This record gives sequence, structure tokens and C-alpha cells, in this order.
Amino acid sequence: MGQIVLSNVKCWAGKYDMSGKLNSIVLNNSPDMLDNTTFGVTAKSRKKGLDVITADLEGLFEAPDPDKYVSTLGLFNITGTATGGSTTTLIDTTKNFTDEGIVVGAIVMNITDGGQTQLAGVTSITTTTQPHDTLNFAALTAGADFAGGGDSYKVIVPYIPMSIAPHPEVGVAAYFFKSQNVEYSWGGTVGELAKFSVKSESVGEKMIRGFVLENGSFVRAATGQGAALGIGAVGAAEYLYGVLHVISSGTSVGDTLDVVIESDDVATFDGSPEDQIAFTQVLGNGGGTYEWATPVVGAITDIWWRCKWTIVSDDDPLFVFAVMIGIV
Repeated sequence: MGQIVLSNVKCWAGKYDMSGKLNSIVLNNSPDMLDNTTFGVTAKSRKKGLDVITADLEGLFEAPDPDKYVSTLGLFNITGTATGGSTTTLIDTTKNFTDEGIVVGAIVMNITDGGQTQLAGVTSITTTTQPHDTLNFAALTAGADFAGGGDSYKVIVPYIPMSIAPHPEVGVAAYFFKSQNVEYSWGGTVGELAKFSVKSESVGEKMIRGFVLENGSFVRAATGQGAALGIGAVGAAEYLYGVLHVISSGTSVGDTLDVVIESDDVATFDGSPEDQIAFTQVLGNGGGTYEWATPVVGAITDIWWRCKWTIVSDDDPLFVFAVMIGIV
């Protein structure tokens, strides 16, 4: 077995490629070991509990944004004019919600509703007068008049996907999971480079060991597809997982990117290729986004996999993105 020198590790966190900011990554996947020792046992006994995935990241602080990954999780305060009842549109022409780190699935709270906070889930982010300045969401409480309580809101981003690969090449092993920051610190001593560290833990999903389908090393300006990988079939009791990290997108509002993970029974993909995961269309706005696709249940008998992308634009679209795949 060949040994690996850690010299070009890749780390994608949400819509950011953190690789060039980090100089240390420690990924740990260990279960809670529950104590079930009883009388009569001569040594401590344990039973395996739930998996706990942690990632410890360290890097060099760069002002003013040393660690944009940290800012993509947490609580965002927004204001705007919301219209509608259970289905609501909120427009804030001073913000680009995507650049703020807000994504489809984020939770919106009305905090000026006379003491009765209402919740809604973001269903889409669209454009009115500038890229991504409009949130569309549906109330989680049936019949709730979400817009009626006021014009001040909080948005919670519940998690972001994190993907780590020991090398940047397409086809190498990748490890990805839903992450949430639990610790952040920065500093150092006089005369030394300032450093920062982030500890991230898993949220509700086990870590997926998979492969890199697209590594974000190229600017994609036209429709195309990646290399075919013989990863294997998806068993009847298994699931297909996919993650998309869009690092940057075309600057024109009319630019669009559609990314699909497809499979086939032959490496040339001239058999009967099928789309297995279709990510949400990415609109051009110069920023990034991300998506943890809904897992697809097996069985899928195809053994060859690749990602393909469709880019539509009247201008000069430039998209940079990474795609991971896993079968568990």
C-alpha cells in the first residue's frame, strides 16, 4: 500500500474551496461508546452508539475574511417587505441572499410578529432587481400568515456540506458529511503569523466515503461532462449520495448551470445512460452555492458514473464547481 504525503489536500466547505487557506486537517469518525457495564462483569463493557464525525481545520488568518466558511453557518438578520400568507416572498434589494450564505432549506423566523414567532422554510432564491435578492418560502405552520407580523426576520442555515479529499484529482477518495461549526478561534503571538482554527461536527448524517467527480480545478464555460468512474452498482439496501459545491458562477443574471450525476452500464456512456441525481439549477450571479442532494435508494445496476453539466448563456459564463459521489 502506498503512503500518502499530505501536500495538496482539498477541502470544500459549502460554497468555498478552503484548501488554499488551510495547513492542517484532521478528520475523525468515531462512534459514541456507551457504557453498559453491570454487576458481575470484571472489566468495563461498552456498546457502540451513534457515529460522531469531526473535522479540525487550521489555517492562516487573512484580513478581512480569514475564514468565510465560518460565516456561512449561523443566524442572519434580514429585513424586507414580505408579501403573502402561508406562501411568502421577501425582497431585500440591498442584499444578495446567496452571497450571505442563505440556501434553499434554510429556516426563516419572523421576529416582529407580536411575540408569536412563526417559522418558514426557504423554497427558492430568485432575482427581482439584482441577483438573488428575493426569498420565497412556505410557512411550516398550516395557515400561518407569516408576512402579517412585521418586517424583521432571522434566517438559520442548519448545516453546510463539507468534503475532504487527500488529492485534488478526479477519481480519488473523498469524505463528505453535513457539518456545523462548534468551535472557532484565531490569534497567535507577537511577530508570528496569525492563525485560525475551526472545529466542525456532523449533523444528522453519517460520513459518506465516496469519490471526486469534478474537482473545481477548471473554469467551465460550456456544456460538458467529466471522466467516467467504475464505482460499482447501488445495492437494494444502499443509497446513492451526491454533493455539489459551486465556488463561483457566471456574472450575468441570465447564466444558468445544471449539474447531473448520471450512470451507465458501459464506460463509454453510449449504452443507456440515466440521470440519477439532478442538482438544483444554479443561476449566474458571480457568487457560489451548495447542495446536499436527497439520497437515491437502490437498486441501480449500472456500475459507471460521471457528472455532466449544461451551461446556458448569451454572454461568457464562467462556473467553478466540485461534485462528490458516494454509495453507502
